[in-house]
Amino acid sequence: MSRSKTVVIYQNLNTARSWNLAINLSFDPDKVIVRQICYKQGAETAIYCVKSSLTGDYLGTFQDGTSADPKTTFSLSGTVNSTYSFEVHETPGTVSTTAAGKLCIILEFVKN
Repeated sequence: MSRSKTVVIYQNLNTARSWNLAINLSFDPDKVIVRQICYKQGAETAIYCVKSSLTGDYLGTFQDGTSADPKTTFSLSGTVNSTYSFEVHETPGTVSTTAAGKLCIILEFVKN
């Protein structure tokens, strides 16, 4: 039996460019799909990327005034019942000091 759960992550980057978020699912997903990344600030020209301990990798890139539906899929093993870190980078490996807009990430967890 297939199951899925959508998780919406909203973060005001003016408040924090790295944060922790508890994600607790009632099933063990096989994968997570990045359904959408939206970002709005109003005057930024930089391109950012978001990294998470959930996947151990970058979930995707974004820039001001954009909405992307990358559909990037990451395989998962085990439970998703923990607190995961998220970081916005302007340079790979370094948390941004300039991103100040509102970020929304939609993740879909799927069990086949």
